[in-house]
Amino acid sequence: MKKVGLIITILLSSILSMAQTGVGDDFESATAPGLTTGWTENKPLYAVQTIETTAPTNTQLYTKYTITATNYSGFAYAFSSINMADAPFVTVKIKTGASFTLRIDLIDANERRTNQINTTQVIKNDNTKYYDYLFDFTGRFYQQYGTNNGPVDATQIKRVEFIITAPSTGTFLMDSVMVGTRAKTNITSGAKGIKLNQLGFLKEGPKKAVVNGGNAGDFYIVTDDLSDTVYTGTLSAAKTWSYSSESVRIADFSNFKVPGKYRMRVPGVPSPSYPFIISETTLNGISKGSIKGFYYQRASMALTAPYAGTWARAAGHPDNQVLIHNSAASPGRATGSKISSPRGWYDAGDYNKYIVNSGISTYTLLASYEHFGTYYDTLKLNIPESSNSIPDVLDEALYNVRWMLTMQDPYDGGVYHKLTNANFDGDVMPNAATLPRYVVQKATGATLDFAAVMAQSARIFAQFSTQLPGLSDSCIVAAKKAYDWAILNPSIFYNQDVLANPAITTGGYGDYSFADEKSWAAAELYTTTRLTQYYSDINLSSGADLPGWQNVNTLGLITLAHNSGNLSAPSDLNTVKNKIIALADGYKNEALTTSAYAVAMGANSGNFGWGSNSVAANQAFILIQAFNYTKDSSYLKAAVSNVDYLLGRNGINYSFVTGYGSLASNNPHHRVSQADGIAAAVPGLLVGGPNPGQQDNCPGYPSSQAALSYVDTDCSYSTNEIAINWNAPLAYITGAVQSIYSGIEPTAKDNIVDIPTSTRSAVMQNITIKLYPNPTSYLLNVEKPFDLIEAPVVLDLNGLEYTISGDWSGNTIQINTASLQAGMYLIRLQGENGAAVQKFTVTK
Repeated sequence: MKKVGLIITILLSSILSMAQTGVGDDFESATAPGLTTGWTENKPLYAVQTIETTAPTNTQLYTKYTITATNYSGFAYAFSSINMADAPFVTVKIKTGASFTLRIDLIDANERRTNQINTTQVIKNDNTKYYDYLFDFTGRFYQQYGTNNGPVDATQIKRVEFIITAPSTGTFLMDSVMVGTRAKTNITSGAKGIKLNQLGFLKEGPKKAVVNGGNAGDFYIVTDDLSDTVYTGTLSAAKTWSYSSESVRIADFSNFKVPGKYRMRVPGVPSPSYPFIISETTLNGISKGSIKGFYYQRASMALTAPYAGTWARAAGHPDNQVLIHNSAASPGRATGSKISSPRGWYDAGDYNKYIVNSGISTYTLLASYEHFGTYYDTLKLNIPESSNSIPDVLDEALYNVRWMLTMQDPYDGGVYHKLTNANFDGDVMPNAATLPRYVVQKATGATLDFAAVMAQSARIFAQFSTQLPGLSDSCIVAAKKAYDWAILNPSIFYNQDVLANPAITTGGYGDYSFADEKSWAAAELYTTTRLTQYYSDINLSSGADLPGWQNVNTLGLITLAHNSGNLSAPSDLNTVKNKIIALADGYKNEALTTSAYAVAMGANSGNFGWGSNSVAANQAFILIQAFNYTKDSSYLKAAVSNVDYLLGRNGINYSFVTGYGSLASNNPHHRVSQADGIAAAVPGLLVGGPNPGQQDNCPGYPSSQAALSYVDTDCSYSTNEIAINWNAPLAYITGAVQSIYSGIEPTAKDNIVDIPTSTRSAVMQNITIKLYPNPTSYLLNVEKPFDLIEAPVVLDLNGLEYTISGDWSGNTIQINTASLQAGMYLIRLQGENGAAVQKFTVTK
């Protein structure tokens, strides 16, 4: 083992052994100078009292360290032996202005230490506040290095040693240390206080917070510096949320619409809320960030600093020499032969790529554009493709679509279930994960999911035939070939328990009913081709249900409702829309009438389970469809309630999106975030959320109650893993809500398109507005593709409109752009049958 030296000066103000399960120190009551029994260091030690200037009522352990290369030492905290078998972890609260890696060893009564696997945390570089770090010793009670090797006795732990393992010099403040106690519960429970969307609220949107504690009566919106009250409101009556057993009240300040940065104060609640903003574009950042999360999940390419910033990384998994597993062998592709299948997104915390989960994820991103194209036409994500003339959300979806196309057997049209290692990789970066990769068994579910997404892709990418020549045609050919294979093979289930040589133990995504996949694929194929042979395969008799990778029938219904001009009978349109509205009604009633938290999440007890946050996101997805059909704002308000839930208005007061919020999930079960050595998690990723199943058996859960069963640690794969099918509805709902409240969408119209039906491969061709010169520095000429029923509209990236004066009755409109700042804009032309939109650039 490499040896390093550590010279440490500890300036100590006080020491207190805390009376609770395990032991701890919060540095509140000892006298100084001098060290009290318990803390030691094997180098010269200088101890004096120090008071943190930013919080003079608290005292801390001040540590100054310098790393050398002469020996291996640190500072230690000793105590009477305790039993850590049931609570094998240490929690420390630290603040520092210089990031470093802290290692902790436990030493037992036999002087054996836990060095078989180093237990470390990267300490965050943020000198503005303290962060809690959980060191989990589950499975690590063994000494492997030294002369006293053997099991470490977890029932006789008598000392903790703190070692800085990254060569550097610096200082840090430690505000508390807790050993052998479920100390993490005081971090995650969020039992008391003010819980709200930690990003903030749209100016014209609903604005609600949940208050637990305090005195009945008024609440106050105050400036961020707490110096001025700008709004006073009255709390609702108390109500108990059954999922957390909290008695809470609602603070509704929806009619306060002054843009700015604020906090909320409630008499009797000791602390104000986290800061939040009110703005016309509050969700724009997370809308972009949640899509950018897919970029951070890309396989087969390096993420470079201009686009990935802090999270730049080397390329991993080229996937250009993928083995055909024996379960996937077929004429033309023998066992052990190799195919090239690069690109695509890593599915979740692991590095494998799955067609089934990719299917619903890609559909949702593509639907974002199909439903709210005007908004996404201007949304720039800073990805490598941002300079092209294709909307970035489609560029990102296309990175996975191109991978999916490689997963189809060209000889028969069937689609491989997944591309995977035989076993999960360890906690290493992608470029260090070099185990053999396989494509495994073709299956009916994966093939139908593939057919649906390819038909949808053909329809959407047909609008970009100049930029992507032949892509739309390739997608529709692949879609119909996959569908034909599935019709001939209707019941091929993926069951990896029977796979061998090698056995496959990665994510299963097994399904045993394909009626919903068939209906979805048929709906997408019919919408794109208008051929009745597909229409007859659509299941219009079953009700709508919450979308998920195992339940995709509703996706087809949504496609039919949006593209309603394609339905054979008007009565079918009403049937489809009414099914979706009926599903949304239950969520709306929960949010606006029943829920103590005033959120749709919790409409039934099954909402809390594995990936519960995707339930919240998909509920909002359904509510937005109902709003689109009815223009009833109550559906939109209910959708916003679930956005608020995901961003902080929940039982534990966390924003569940990494990098977004004052208290955001930061230790996801995610290989890159665990292995990259960066304190901050990869941003824009939605974690799974509260799950009372707690299948990982990690320490630190604050409660087994449904809404409180969450812990922010990478150990907790059952609540803190990320997944692309959770991120996709987050991206949809944040973009949709931002778009609707920005008012940048055309007047709601059913998307009626005239699609040629002469061939099965026919696809929709959208209208292009001819603009010149583009870029322009003064006059922009616009050729009208149809007669206009209202004046042209010019919009900037935030959806703000610019008035256009002049005559627009002729065939060509001339727009003076002299008053516009340099940047990208779009022009919207409204005709009788719909709107057409085109981007243009202004230079100076």
